[in-house]
Formats: sequence, structure tokens, C-alpha cells
Amino acid sequence: MSYQIAPASTADAAQITELMTQTDTIDTHTVYTLWQSHYFDPDFFLVAKNGETVLGYVFGRMAENNTAFLWQIAVEDTHRKKGIGCALVTAFLQQADTKGAKDVVTTIVPGNDASQRLMKRSAVKNGIPFVKTGDTGDFGNTMKTENIYCFEIRKKAQS
Repeated sequence: MSYQIAPASTADAAQITELMTQTDTIDTHTVYTLWQSHYFDPDFFLVAKNGETVLGYVFGRMAENNTAFLWQIAVEDTHRKKGIGCALVTAFLQQADTKGAKDVVTTIVPGNDASQRLMKRSAVKNGIPFVKTGDTGDFGNTMKTENIYCFEIRKKAQS
């Protein structure tokens, strides 16, 4: 199956929202959250598409101190383990590097082994160190603690 990685468009919104609500390992955000990400950080909202069909997406944002935040990634169940997730992460890392990020931070819920494997694989593929830097805490007992990881773009292996 062929697919292209491209910036998300408003025409993709319904499929992205549907995919987000069907994926049981990620948080479901409001449509307003997705709109904010697309509106304020369109360079960091990417989709994998086959024709007009969204197979997966990744979004995040540029934060302070030359750090980008990879907020969420999802790939449709029937298209997992085909390299789409790694391609989305790679495109996100390349975009962050192009925009001047020195690091890309993400969080992963303990026990989400699939996300952990995906991020580690993507780091190795791109020659970028991927290290655990701490955890989020429970934000006043309102959320599950997640592990914080960093893709250290500044330490990328030179090819």
C-alpha cells in the first residue's frame, strides 16, 4: 500500500477525529484542541494518506527553548505495523529540526509498549538519542502519570 505524508488540512478533520475516537490507547481531545493545533502549529500537524483516506496522523507544537512537543500520534488499526507510524514520527522530527528545535519531547503512559517501541524505532532510524527524562506527575490527582521522553535532535548522528 502506498501512502503520502502531508500537512493536515481541514478536509481531513472528520477522519482525524474519527480515528482519534476509535484508538483506545490515546486520549480523546476536543475538536477545538485539534483546531488549535492545526491553526497555531500547522507545520506540526501531519497526516499519512492513501488517496483521500487518512491512515494516521501526528500533531504537536513548537514550545519554548527550541523544543517541540509531539503531542499525539495514531494509526488506523488495520494499517499498523506497516511503517506508517515511523514515517509520521520521522516527518515530525524533520519538521522540528527544520524549525530549529534542539529537542522533541513526548509523553507515553507506562505500559503503552507499542508507543514506546515506535518512538525507539524512530529514534534509531533517524540517528537521534531517545531518553527518558522524568514523568508528568498526576497534575493534582487529575490525570495518570506519564513518562516524559526526549528525542535529542541536537545530538543527532551526522550522516
